[in-house]
Amino acid sequence: LTALQLRRKGLKSGHILLKFLHIGLKSRIVKAPVNRVQIPYFIHVVFPPRGYLSPFYNMVPRSETRQNKCFMFSKWSYALDAAATLMMWQRYGQDIDFINFNNLANTHSQSVIETPKEGAYITSAGMMMHRFATTEAYQTLVLEDYHAKRTDPVQVQLSVNKDGTALVLNLLNRTEEDGEVEIDLTAFAVAEGEAAGVLLSADSLLSMNTLHDEQVAESPDAVTVTGGVIKTTVKRLSFGEYIIPLIP
Repeated sequence: LTALQLRRKGLKSGHILLKFLHIGLKSRIVKAPVNRVQIPYFIHVVFPPRGYLSPFYNMVPRSETRQNKCFMFSKWSYALDAAATLMMWQRYGQDIDFINFNNLANTHSQSVIETPKEGAYITSAGMMMHRFATTEAYQTLVLEDYHAKRTDPVQVQLSVNKDGTALVLNLLNRTEEDGEVEIDLTAFAVAEGEAAGVLLSADSLLSMNTLHDEQVAESPDAVTVTGGVIKTTVKRLSFGEYIIPLIP
């Protein structure tokens, strides 16, 4: 991912324009102004000590794969890293005009779509870009005493949707072990019960999509709100987005 423009020139507070590829080759602009108001909250994140991250663009050490970084660009590890980077840009929305993915199509799977003569398919990174292109997150919230870094293996991000009727919860786990997350949302009038969402996941950091073998899955998922608190397991090697309705 490359930041094409980082501008501080009097944009309205917290406005970010993110240009992503929409599945089906349609472009979409997503506005995500960042709310700089401190909000009270409690969040507790636990992830396995064995979870590791290698340097940028190569989460799997070359000593284990005997492959170069270009090989890794087509894999699920790259898509998870793209999610972490996109979440970071959302947090710094007041400084960003737009960002751009490195390649659009046909770069030996280092892109969002591949079109071999036999057909066309969406890569693992393309599935992640589609998820961000269709996100309901509009205003990313600054959480008191918690500021995720791009390299954090487990990340939590909370936003509100465009009309302010729901919270949008993003959970990212780039480790090879499940993690546990507890989030106290009692500062908000959240609805009790299940909050529906979508989960992207794969079995391995080396998983990838091909024309006849989609190894990255997109499936319905949910988290449960009980007493204003969410306690949930964050699946290994996954990215999820959940919509939590607010009570008027």
